[in-house]
Amino acid sequence: MMRGTVRPIGRTIDEPVTATGLGTRSCYHHFSDMPGYKTALLANFEEIHTTEYPREIEAADLDPHDRLDLLIDLVLEDDEPASIEVAVRAWALDDPIAAAAEAVLS
Repeated sequence: MMRGTVRPIGRTIDEPVTATGLGTRSCYHHFSDMPGYKTALLANFEEIHTTEYPREIEAADLDPHDRLDLLIDLVLEDDEPASIEVAVRAWALDDPIAAAAEAVLS
């Protein structure tokens, strides 16, 4: 799943390779196999979508009320995480790697 895409990843490395424009060799340089790719992809999703807002809020020197306002603004201005979360949950229905990651996120 690439950023902005809301559907599950294919069962082979060919789909993400085609979607990114990279070669198969390049993909296998970074990931040993499709499960390795899926694990890394889901770890990236978890990192971005569970720590991005808290990091931004912690970096801001604000009182508690303004921190809450900032959190609300950040969440409401970006609907992409919700769309991607729906895709991850759908993916988890028939993929054990995605199901394990989704269980942690839930």
